[in-house]
Amino acid sequence: MNKIVPEKWIQTKVTLGFIIIIAIAIVIFTIGYFSVASIIKVQNESVTNEEEFTYLNQLIFEIIETEGISRVYGVTGNEEYKEQYELHHDSVLSIISYLPKLFTDKSSVNSIAEVKRSYLKKKELMDQLVQINIINLHRTSAESLLESIPDSLNYQITEYTYTTVKVDSLDEDTSSIEEEEPEDQKRKGFLKRMSDFLSGKKKKDVAQEIAPTISKQVDSTVQKRVRTDQNIKQIKTQLKKASKQDELFNRKLQRHENDLIQLDRILTEQIKSIVNNLQNISVQKNARRRAEMESMRSSFLDRVLLLVSSAISLMLFFIYWISRDITKSQKLNNDIIRAKERVDRLLKVKEQFVAHMSHEIRTPLTAIIGFSEQLSMLKLGGQQKDILERIKLSAQHLIGLINNILDFSSLESGKVEFFKDQIDAKVMMEELHHLFDLKAYEKGIEFSYTVDDQLIAFESDSLRLKQVLINLIGNAFKFTPEGYVKYGVELKKDKLVFTVSDSGIGIPKDKQKSIFKMFNQVNISLSRKYTGTGLGLSISRQIIEAMGGSISVQSKMDEGSTFKFDIPYVQGKQLAKSSKNESVYSFKNKSILAVDDDEMICQVIDGILHHKCQKLDVNSSVDMALKALEHNQYDLLMIDLHMPQIDGLQLMHIIREEKHIDTPILFLTADMVNAELKKANDNKSVWIMAKPFTHNQIMEKLTEIFGNIDNESEPVENETESFPNNKTEEMKSKEANQLYDLDGVKSFTGDDKAFLDSIIQTFIENTDVGIKDTEDAIRKVDHHQTAEKAHKMLTGFRQFKIEHGIHILTQIESTRDVNLKEEVMENLLSELKTLWQPIKTDLQNIMD
Repeated sequence: MNKIVPEKWIQTKVTLGFIIIIAIAIVIFTIGYFSVASIIKVQNESVTNEEEFTYLNQLIFEIIETEGISRVYGVTGNEEYKEQYELHHDSVLSIISYLPKLFTDKSSVNSIAEVKRSYLKKKELMDQLVQINIINLHRTSAESLLESIPDSLNYQITEYTYTTVKVDSLDEDTSSIEEEEPEDQKRKGFLKRMSDFLSGKKKKDVAQEIAPTISKQVDSTVQKRVRTDQNIKQIKTQLKKASKQDELFNRKLQRHENDLIQLDRILTEQIKSIVNNLQNISVQKNARRRAEMESMRSSFLDRVLLLVSSAISLMLFFIYWISRDITKSQKLNNDIIRAKERVDRLLKVKEQFVAHMSHEIRTPLTAIIGFSEQLSMLKLGGQQKDILERIKLSAQHLIGLINNILDFSSLESGKVEFFKDQIDAKVMMEELHHLFDLKAYEKGIEFSYTVDDQLIAFESDSLRLKQVLINLIGNAFKFTPEGYVKYGVELKKDKLVFTVSDSGIGIPKDKQKSIFKMFNQVNISLSRKYTGTGLGLSISRQIIEAMGGSISVQSKMDEGSTFKFDIPYVQGKQLAKSSKNESVYSFKNKSILAVDDDEMICQVIDGILHHKCQKLDVNSSVDMALKALEHNQYDLLMIDLHMPQIDGLQLMHIIREEKHIDTPILFLTADMVNAELKKANDNKSVWIMAKPFTHNQIMEKLTEIFGNIDNESEPVENETESFPNNKTEEMKSKEANQLYDLDGVKSFTGDDKAFLDSIIQTFIENTDVGIKDTEDAIRKVDHHQTAEKAHKMLTGFRQFKIEHGIHILTQIESTRDVNLKEEVMENLLSELKTLWQPIKTDLQNIMD
């Protein structure tokens, strides 16, 4: 049978195919980019070619325009044409200066320089022609002057006057011809007349006769007469000579003008020839660029087609290659899906197994712990008590391991649900302080807490929250040899922020994230020195995250650590202060029915409660419990969750729906992750008690259910008189020395003072003997015997929670493995004696 190996190369092939395709695309893009860039460059050069043509044509136009305007200016002499002539001249020079930017090759630059030189010569010729035209325009020829001078002087006689004079009747005819005086002679002014008078010029005297008779007759016939002048003839003779010289000058000027025009034409032709040559050069460049562009386009298309065809071929190859692998992969995926379904079934079996084993393990543990507590209430010998203490410690250690495993399993599957308890912030923090205050005293560590003044009560899962805080505070004490441990809670908007800080050994920066992973500790050496499973912080993190919060740590080596976590804040109801600390557990007026299919659990419940309530019925059968309900009324029903045939939830349904009994129910279960149970717990008349449970735990739970302690029980004052060693005096004693704690012992003895006195007396006697035997073994340098004696005393010290004594005895016990020096063991024993004397005295006072 061929073994099917998962096709692990599919992703590699797909990746390789995409990389090749991307590489080809990049190459195509690169070729395209540079080709397009080259084409754009050539196109820009073509645009430059068009610009060359434009400027060359503009140059020819401006030269022709300049020449035309110069001629107009020479003919008219108008200054406006002169200004236009200069402007066009400047435009020609500007164009010529710009052409070297378009024609950069050396020959073209030389040609442009030649154009400039030719134009400047042409400009000089045009200036000369303009000057000639201006001269001709303002020169008057001698011939025209000759024509304007007459050959003689012409004048006219305008009137003839005839006069007749008669004297003494003698008539005598006289006639005289008067020439008409010029008009200016007639209009002589005063100054003229004075001049004539001074010069002696007189008017002609006219003969007068006495009383003559004069008659006049005027003839108005006009006569013209011509009088030649010799000066005029001489002037005209000179002008004729000048006219001949002017004609000769005109012919020479005309020849010079013709020469200038001819030279101008030559220069113009040279300029046109050079410009045409530049245009031809530009045309050749343009043709060459078009050829290059066509070649680039053809080359670009060939390369792109080659690359595209290669890419398509590779794509087809990879499609075939990958499709073949995908076919195999689909088959493997189907196999994986079937395997996953099988794994899921196995996981469900595992969960069922864990839940079942939890119940099966917790149930006997409940019996072990219950019977151990009941045995501890009896008068036993030292060896028997030591064995019993070992059993209890082993059971508690096993419970801790089981709880961690179950918590881890529940959190991993995401099936954890949380209860909504009403929590008094100060009460909870005080309870935590009470748990660790003795340890703080023994280690000499400052231990304190703070509570936000604005925070009174809130709603959360009290058990889970305490679990996290106990874990963090416990770790703080574990890794803090001296200094302080502080914890607190404050309200920040919609969150509760808890902090636990210490001045311990600290956590390396590279380990601060990994410590929240499961089975993880800072290093192996620490895990050996400070025992633990490595699940505590991981479980704490998962609990906090499941509650909708987050946890973080800040730490520096040898300076300490600060753990901080937050959870959503839900305002709770302030609870009335409980008086259980000042009271004894007593339910003398209560009737209780307990149902559990395990006979040992029934015996444990009976042993704990048979003296504490008015009536207690314990049944191992559901049928017997239902019959008891028909004939009796109970104040509380204690029901095991997992029972054969009918489980606890089904029994509750029968009681509520069929029997219509609303008696409060307390479920005893080892399955704390049951979703239906959590849903049922929302009912105010339903409570849950986790197995295994201790005597004190079940008493406190019953107190919680029944509310205030039985009002019919004896008052606290009376209890104090009959039992002066009650909790109040014990608290006073603890305030005095804080060296031991009787809570663990009293959880077994209850209200039996004689039983308590016997346990204290036995402990004192065994401790005195143990110290003496240990001292003898040290003197004999018998390490094994010394360790045995120290280990034997450890049981009693643990019962009375003498933490410092436990620490000393543990060190002495280690001599079995490390063979401590005699001087060291003597010092430890001396320290133990010093610690024991005040404790012994105080315990003897309690018995009195």
